[in-house]
This record gives sequence, structure tokens and C-alpha cells, in this order.
Amino acid sequence: MTQGINGHLRLHIYKVFRLPNNASKADVKKRYNKLSLRFHPDKISQGKGRAPTRDEKNAWDDIAKAFAIFNDVEQKRDWDQYDNIMDAGRTVFQCLCDNCMRVVRCIDRHTGFESNISLRWFCTQAGAQQWEALNGYTTETHGYAEAGGAPPPPPPPPPLVTRNCPQCGYDKPFQENGKWWVNLNNGDELFCSHDCLYTYCRSHGINAKKCAYCGIVKTWRNSALAWVREKGEIYCGDEHKRKGPISSGLGGGSGGTDPYQADRDAAIADIDNALNQNPTINTNELETTNQNWRHDIQNANDLPTITAIKNRVLADIQNKRHTKQGGGGDPLLGLKNTAIAEIDGEMLKDPEIQLSELEAANQNYGADILAVNNPNGENQINQIKDRVLADIRTKRQTKTGGGGGGNKNLDTLRQEAINQIRTELSQQPAIDESQLANQNWEAEINRASSENAINEIRDQTLANIRSKRAALAEKNRLNDLLIQARQEENWNNYQNLANILSQIKELRSSNGYEEKESEIQAIENRLRELNPDEYKQTQIKLLDQQIENNNLTDSNMDEETKAAVAEAKADPTPEKMAYAEEKVAQNGVNNSLTNLLTQIRAKIKNLSPQEKQEAITKILEFIISENKYQKQAYQKEKPQVDALLAELRGQKSQDSTNPGLTKVLVPILIIGFLGIVITGVLIWRKKRQQKKLRRHN
Repeated sequence: MTQGINGHLRLHIYKVFRLPNNASKADVKKRYNKLSLRFHPDKISQGKGRAPTRDEKNAWDDIAKAFAIFNDVEQKRDWDQYDNIMDAGRTVFQCLCDNCMRVVRCIDRHTGFESNISLRWFCTQAGAQQWEALNGYTTETHGYAEAGGAPPPPPPPPPLVTRNCPQCGYDKPFQENGKWWVNLNNGDELFCSHDCLYTYCRSHGINAKKCAYCGIVKTWRNSALAWVREKGEIYCGDEHKRKGPISSGLGGGSGGTDPYQADRDAAIADIDNALNQNPTINTNELETTNQNWRHDIQNANDLPTITAIKNRVLADIQNKRHTKQGGGGDPLLGLKNTAIAEIDGEMLKDPEIQLSELEAANQNYGADILAVNNPNGENQINQIKDRVLADIRTKRQTKTGGGGGGNKNLDTLRQEAINQIRTELSQQPAIDESQLANQNWEAEINRASSENAINEIRDQTLANIRSKRAALAEKNRLNDLLIQARQEENWNNYQNLANILSQIKELRSSNGYEEKESEIQAIENRLRELNPDEYKQTQIKLLDQQIENNNLTDSNMDEETKAAVAEAKADPTPEKMAYAEEKVAQNGVNNSLTNLLTQIRAKIKNLSPQEKQEAITKILEFIISENKYQKQAYQKEKPQVDALLAELRGQKSQDSTNPGLTKVLVPILIIGFLGIVITGVLIWRKKRQQKKLRRHN
């Protein structure tokens, strides 16, 4: 293998897996299994319901090729030896440039062009670009975070230009547009902040004034500003005087109060607290644009800017901490930043909504979103985002006149509901409209004639989408476990296979479990073959695990379930075990719904509008699910569920007046009333006749 032209020497097999050149075979195999779940065409087809993109196909081809080289002893030896040859006199190994097919010697591979896009060696950079364009390679092909690392890092940014502040004496970053630096009356001497400028002026006998509202520093006679006084404070104009802390009743005391200083202090405290959590993060570990966060916040002149800086830095800190802990970066960071940016953008729309105007539970939305630490926390992020967006829009509607405007407000509500559903549909994995229970949701929203009707259609559709996505996640998880079970090291090892079956049983209440029942049964049969005696104990252990996972005890387990469990443990045949598992699953889901209804009823009178909306969402996500156990639980509690939903929405319960009963009662009441009237008339006539007879006699 050391002579001739070797095609397997072109691809950088270690970089394909984002591993160092001394990585072990076990490391490579582990990474290969992980990437198979992400890039294998079958996984993409099952999980996303589509064919692989060109980038995904190229990535999988390279992954498979690199793994094949790792498993070929001679090719792997060639690759490792070739990579270590740096002597220009050695020309033993040869390969072809993929673009021009010129023979490339070992020295050429080290001195030629190595592409970070296709992870191959070429004679020239131009040749690499030509070949990659022809074969559909882009920066996305091997730029996947799932590989355990990031794409090749970009070149470092140019060094920050610093300037020395004459007052504080610190060298600080300098921005040419003057955003960070200020001067006095357009003078040449620049200061890092208005505070430093004002202190400098006072210490040097310069008659300068500082606006009590915005903090701007100018000389008293500066013609560009119309300085005014108000109750001992100085302002740079009438507008700031009206907004000032004294005249607006927002503060007091000599020297005035910066209206955003409390927000700045709170943001700085949040970031300091995040930096000091274990493992601690130093400021110089952050991205270059975030290392001067304290200065940026102190010089921010409005709340949205302060909030945006804080959220950006907190996201960076969280990502750095996740990397330190071996997580390779937060997989949800992109979704979190998108959610925060969407909320920030909504707050800035006209009329602008201030953070302090939101409900208290929503004012820390950035920190709440960034704190989601569940790898499958997409739904949790979306719930926080939807809750905050709804709060912002409610506050804006109040500002613009509340319910005034009739049709105009309804049109706005319709569009917001439609946009919210469209956004939810596009989240990954995307859900197609054809999969929804109500495919005419958009037309129904446009026909809805009240806010309650719009919200009801919106809530039901969103719950349906999230239920579909959750079911898909469970199905994908189950498929992954079934693939693992069939791997040789697991299929022939009792303990490994039993552990996988234990994870599969955690999905016992999912629809996917029923679809894959034959494959699961094959795993159980295999365990029985490997160790019949131990498998009996494993069955009972798995049943106990299912009971625990469903939070069942003697006090909340129904009699049928108790009997089925006892019989299965006494005689663990496949039929009795399956029946017991079915009973446990249904009993657990029934209890979950009962507990949810009980919790909401207990505090319904004290719920805020936002909390009521959250309660509605929880109920709908349960009852709209296609899960058969949840459907049966809902049918069992349907009158109570529907009545509670109506109460949360501020509607009359549909059960308070039974339409069928009304149809029967109305004629009965009418006939009864007429009967009473007629009887009364007859009695009256009879008495009158008797009186006449007595008088006559």
C-alpha cells in the first residue's frame, strides 16, 4: 500500500469527525454513531420527512468514507504515516488532486492547499473552489455543531483600538463614530463617558452643566442647547424637564436621578452573578464584542439597549460554561437567541413597551429563556416566548385604546394568531399543515367574530402542533434505541440489551411504542434467549419501574390495575405482562389529568390572565393529543375538563344547560303552567256557581 496513487489519502479523516489526530478507535466509533443519527439518509427521511440536502448527502458520504478508512488496517496505517512525513526528500506516498487529477506527493499535501470546506487537499485554492462548487460543497457541509465541535474558526478580529480617558486614566476601547466617547462643545479632548467629562470639568474650573435627565454635559452658554431649571435641577431642554425625575414625581434629591440607572445596575448584577457561578467564567473568555459589556451597559441610554446587551452577554456566558462542562456548546442557543430577539423586536414596535410595564413574571424573560437547560426544551422556550409576546401585545392594545376600534383590533388579533401558528409550524422538526387535526384553522380564524373565538382556535391549533412535535420526538427516540439494540455489542450482551429495553419502556405510554411493538417483542425474546432465569427478574423490575415512572402507589392505583400487576408478577407470561403494562399506562395518564384539573381548580380564583392562559395551554396540550391513553383519560373526565376550560376562558359552562334536556323541559313547563291556569279557572267558576246556588236557595 505504500506505492502507487492512493485515493484514501485525500480526505482529512480526523477533521471529518472533529477529533484530534491521536483519537482512539473507540472515540471514532462513538462519534460515528452520533453522526449517523444526524446525517444518515434514513434518519433524515424518518425524522424530518424529506430527502437529504446536497450538503447533508456530502457530509454523510465523507463520514462513511472516513469511517471505512479507520476500519481498514492498511489504509489507516497509510494515512497516519503519510500525515507524519514532513521530509521533502520522502516521496513514497502519492495521491491525486481531486480537481486536476495531478499526482500530489506527501510534501505537496503539507505545502499545498487544505480546504476547510471539503476537508481535502488540493494543488491550489482556485482548484479547491472549482471542485467544491461543482460537487455541491458549502460552508454548511461540515459546519455541524452535532459533530462535537464548531467549523474551522474564522480569522481573529482586528485588535481593539483603545484610547486613554483624561479623567479616569484607563485605556478603553475607542469607537470611531463617537458612540462610546464624548467631548465638550465639539472639542478635541475625548472622554469615555459623560460622568468622566463632568468630573473633569468641575475639577478644572470649567463652567459645565449636566442634564439631570439624559446626563449630557455642555457649557452653560452652549447655544445649541436651551438649558432650563426646575426645582433645583438643570435640564438641557423643556422635553427633558418634563421627563425629569423631579417634575415627573419619579425621584428626588440633589443632583437628579438617571431614569435607567437602576436598570443598568440590575443588568450588571445579573451578569456578575452569571460569571461567578461554577465553573466561573472570566470576562476575557467571552467573545471580543462582549468583553466590554460593563462599559456598554453604563453608556446605554434606553432600556431596550440595556436589555439587549445583557441578554447577549448572558447567552455568551452560558455557552462558554456549557463548553467548559464538556457539552460542546448549547444546542438550543440559536433558538434561545431567536426567541429573545423576537421579544426584543416586539417591545420596540410603536407604541414602545417598557420592560417595567410587563407582568412581573415576564420581566426577566431573557434570563428565563437562557436558563432552559433541557436538551429537548424547545417547547419550554416557545411557551415562555409566547407568554411574553402575548403580554406585550396586551399592554400595547391597552395603550392604543383597549377595545376601541372594533374590527381593526380583531384584524390585528387575527393576524397575530396566524403569525404565531405559522412560527410554531416552522420550528424544527417542522410540522406540515396536512398533519393537523384542523387544516382549515386559518380560514376559521379569519371568520371568527370575537377575541375569544380567535384565541380558542389559536390555542387548539398550537396545542395540536406541539403534541405532534412531541410525538415525533418520542418516535425518533424510540427508533434510535431500536437501532442501538441491534448493534452487535448490545444484541449479544444481556446487560446492555436490558438497559436499552429499560429506556424503551420509559416510552411505554407513547403512540410510537405500539407501532414498534413487534420489534420490542423481538428484544424481549432475545433477552429470554440470552438468560431465561434472569429475564423473569428483569420483567418484574421493568414493571416496577413503569409503576414508579407513572407515580402510582397503592393509594392512587385502581383495583383493576392492582389485580393485573399482581397476576403478572405471580406468573410473568408475555400476555399477562402486556396487560399489566397497559393498565399501568392508562392508570398513570388518568391520574395525571385528574391532578392537573385539581391543581388548577384549587387556585383558579387567584390566577392572573397570563396564568389562566398557561392553564388553558396545559389542558389543551393534554386533551388534543393523539395519544390513545390521553384520549381515554379525556373522555372519562370530559364534562369536568370542558367546564373548567369554559371557566378559564370566562365563558358559561356548556354543561350548565343541557340542550337536550331544555327541549324536553320547555313544553313540560308550558303545559304545566297552562294546566295550573285552567285548574284555577275551573275552581274559581265552581266556587262562583256554588255561591249563586246558596243565594238562590
